Amino acid sequence: MTSTSPWNPGVTWTANGQQGSALSFAGNGAARSIDPTTGSPGPVLHTDQSMTVSAWVRLGAMPTRNLIAVGQFGSRVTGFYLGVLRFDQGCQWSFSMPGADSETATGWVNAAAPATITAADVDTWVHLVGVYDAVASTVSLYVNGALAATTTRAVAGWDATGPLTVGAGLWTGANGSAPTQLINFWNGAIDTVTVYQGAVPAGSIATIP
Repeated sequence: MTSTSPWNPGVTWTANGQQGSALSFAGNGAARSIDPTTGSPGPVLHTDQSMTVSAWVRLGAMPTRNLIAVGQFGSRVTGFYLGVLRFDQGCQWSFSMPGADSETATGWVNAAAPATITAADVDTWVHLVGVYDAVASTVSLYVNGALAATTTRAVAGWDATGPLTVGAGLWTGANGSAPTQLINFWNGAIDTVTVYQGAVPAGSIATIP
């Protein structure tokens, strides 16, 4: 795949990847888009259909906010969020999907690992896999090959038609109160992003690179 993003200059390479080199992010406003063609960035997945998204991630510091490792842009928000989500009790690994391409939409679904992230998780490679099964209407998260959470998605899926992006998400202020912008910048490293159009069966999750 070819990367063709105006945000690329802030992303660097590190030789200390999980499998060789990896993308390194400082959490300061950089991201990298993945384009399956040589033209303008566009979608890699149909997010209204079953899909699987995986990445090896490494935190550069204890998270205190949402961090997005992998997502795919809609016009106003990101169609899915694989990474870290902050809850009242702390930050947790999560695979999340908004109910519609709107910052005010209901129907958000979060498949979040039950345990909060601790200092032991920092600077450690973790394998995250998010699975959306459109037939079963479920959203699931696997952490290091083990099922961490599954939840029901009560609303129909919608198709995010922007680029697949590593290291950030997309957000527009409620009712246009803020411009569409990149948010939730990753702090740390990301390696071996893999996506499938389809729900990978539970028994095959461990075989994803």
